[in-house]
Amino acid sequence: MSSRFSCLRVVGGFLLASGLAVLSAAPAAAMRSDGPEPALAPVIRANSVAAAQPFRVGLQVGHWKSADLPASLARLRGSTGTAGGGRTEINLNLDITNRAARLLRAAGVVVDILPATVPTGYLADAFVAIHADGNNNASAHGYKIATRWRSGAAYFDETLVQSLGAAYGDATGLALDGAVTRNMRGYYAFNTWLGDEARISDSTPAAIIETGYMTSALDRRELFNHTDDVAAGIARGVLNFLQNRSAAAAVQARAERTAAASPTGRSAIVIDSRVALRASASASAPVLAWANRGDSLIY
Repeated sequence: MSSRFSCLRVVGGFLLASGLAVLSAAPAAAMRSDGPEPALAPVIRANSVAAAQPFRVGLQVGHWKSADLPASLARLRGSTGTAGGGRTEINLNLDITNRAARLLRAAGVVVDILPATVPTGYLADAFVAIHADGNNNASAHGYKIATRWRSGAAYFDETLVQSLGAAYGDATGLALDGAVTRNMRGYYAFNTWLGDEARISDSTPAAIIETGYMTSALDRRELFNHTDDVAAGIARGVLNFLQNRSAAAAVQARAERTAAASPTGRSAIVIDSRVALRASASASAPVLAWANRGDSLIY
């Protein structure tokens, strides 16, 4: 029987309903494009049997081969993304993905470059869907990173998002666009609103990144002229996540134990520090207790 817990995102001390992610228990400095590729330290993990086993990561090229999506996703077959500066999003996504894959492979990671149609039940240590943004307002700029609403790896998901965000911002210097959309959180490749086909496993940590706005001249300068920085930011974020995966696993396992002891079969995990747990949703409600990142609560 699988347990479930919710991962609470907290902003300014108040619980936001849009930051809930329900979990089902699961098995267990950048270089410029005109310089040398960044050196990334090898990352391997020891399995429980004998020899070292490399991590596996799936990098999905947003909109690539979308015409080949199965019938259950036919409504997305015409989705070819945005464009700007004389380039299409698919072209940019493929370029960034290939560069990031090369860096990860050099660090000892097994990388699957995936099209729009991902293998049903795809299992890996991380999955990142790589996209770019567009907007009729040319002043819109910055990158966005998000994960799914419901997950079998909720704490892993949030850890991956935070790791990617920190590394990507440092590598590119691009601004963070905090306006994460429902379409990002409900991205078809890791959500079930269009069924289970061509959807990764619940136990695969997942994130989607909008690397910047192709409709922004400011963002295009980084995306087009310093693409190695963009790729290095993604690769570093993934590697940092993999290097800290055991710590995240310990927190997730603790939350699963709390869920197993809960009458609802669920628990909540806190992903920020010093969170006020109030008597109601009101900002003026009395504080019943304080919680910190990694705390596991009966839900």
